[in-house]
Amino acid sequence: MKFLQSVTVDHIVFGILSCFFIIGTLLGDGKQPIIIDAVTSVVVISLYILSSQYLHKERQLPQSISLLWIINIGYWILRSIFSDSIAYSITTSMRFIMTYLIFTFFYEYGTRSHQRYFVITLIFFSLTASMFSLFFLLFPRYALNLPSMNLLYPYYGHNHLSNILIIVYPITLTLILQMSYNIHKIRYIGAIGYFLFVFSFIILSLSRGAIVIVGLYTMLCTGLYIQRNAEIKHIVLLFIGCFGIISFFLFSLFTVYQQKIPVPILQQQLQKPKLIEDGRLRYWQQALDGIKERPLFGSGPGTFYLISKRYQHAPNNYSWFAHNSMLQWIVELGIIGSLLLFTLFGTMIAKMNLSHPLAHGAFLAFLNSLFDYNLDFLIIWIIVWIILGLSIKR
Repeated sequence: MKFLQSVTVDHIVFGILSCFFIIGTLLGDGKQPIIIDAVTSVVVISLYILSSQYLHKERQLPQSISLLWIINIGYWILRSIFSDSIAYSITTSMRFIMTYLIFTFFYEYGTRSHQRYFVITLIFFSLTASMFSLFFLLFPRYALNLPSMNLLYPYYGHNHLSNILIIVYPITLTLILQMSYNIHKIRYIGAIGYFLFVFSFIILSLSRGAIVIVGLYTMLCTGLYIQRNAEIKHIVLLFIGCFGIISFFLFSLFTVYQQKIPVPILQQQLQKPKLIEDGRLRYWQQALDGIKERPLFGSGPGTFYLISKRYQHAPNNYSWFAHNSMLQWIVELGIIGSLLLFTLFGTMIAKMNLSHPLAHGAFLAFLNSLFDYNLDFLIIWIIVWIILGLSIKR
């Protein structure tokens, strides 16, 4: 009874988010069962019902940002009507509208304590997702129940668990850099354990892009702290950052021969092509061909798959995604639609608290999207927009 009495609306909100992230991760990216979109709709409705009854609006969405959202949503809907695939575009546009509602909720009702709650939610989610991923790697027969495009098991390329971990990585690093062992011994040991856990799983994901990003980020942040107060932990973190960079080159420049690897899943993961032979280069060329065809208005939201199939130079050389979000937005929305979206991003970034580790996590996710399709996973996309909503200065 005491436990129930201590539960607040904030606990319920972030409990709903935690369940949503885990369920959404198990359902995949939504291109298989449309149920992920239904689940997202239920979450959005639940949040607004709670807000209408129990929450106090902290602030109003600025008119400039609100107007940009309305213009972008209107453009997406209008472009969907004249899209290469109305069905793909309507689904993508509906996700964009749900993203707007979630962003607005956390902007208008979010507080500083909600930032802390969301950090805890992300830590819990990253640990849970990592345990699920480890289970599926150890017992791959159970992974057959997952959609082919998912965040837990590497059906295509590397393990996309890294897309989750790269967002929480700045949180883990900040905990270590800002804590002192002499003051917070137990917490400090826990923070080190969590950091090593996240870093190890990023390396084990064998995502070259994520590895080099966290390696460079670790070296940059640690270097800035060394200028203020050099400690042994900073030297260790620099070493870890260098290890990440070295791992990137090992996976990029050398080929591990398949017959030498006894475990099938490792054969797939370690059989990395050289960078110049990577399939991304084909997908980027397909995107450029699509942009040349319709530079102003694009092919319609969510239709890169059709562009990729149209411009493939050989059978089965196409992809659902361009593996570069900026190129994909330009090919789907055209230069006009992309400029509208970039203006929305730029306006919000100019108002953000860029020193918070949550903002760093969103930045690393955007950086990773230049080489991957992490933002095409609905869960990752929504997490990034929640961070934007919570990080804008009050």
